[in-house]
Amino acid sequence: MGGSTESAVPVGGDRTLGSTESPHIPQATHTSSRDDPMAVPKRKQSNSRTGKRRSHDAIRPKELVECSSCRRFIPSHVVCPYCGDYMGRKVMEPQSLEK
Repeated sequence: MGGSTESAVPVGGDRTLGSTESPHIPQATHTSSRDDPMAVPKRKQSNSRTGKRRSHDAIRPKELVECSSCRRFIPSHVVCPYCGDYMGRKVMEPQSLEK
């Protein structure tokens, strides 16, 4: 029972138990492109594709609606600074716009 003559060698061969290398995963011996911290495109993006992406970046004019009370054009969903109305109700007193 206790007469075994085999030495107690770990499964990984003659490596010590404190080793950080795994016997099943080969260690990289050279630097590869996978070590780069960022993604790098393989090809230059064409002018057509760049233009398609930028097609929605144009500056558009503000959407103006006519005030129902004073008939001046103001941005939508905003209290009219000229008459103080909002959605047909008097919300505030108009401020003097003349300086």
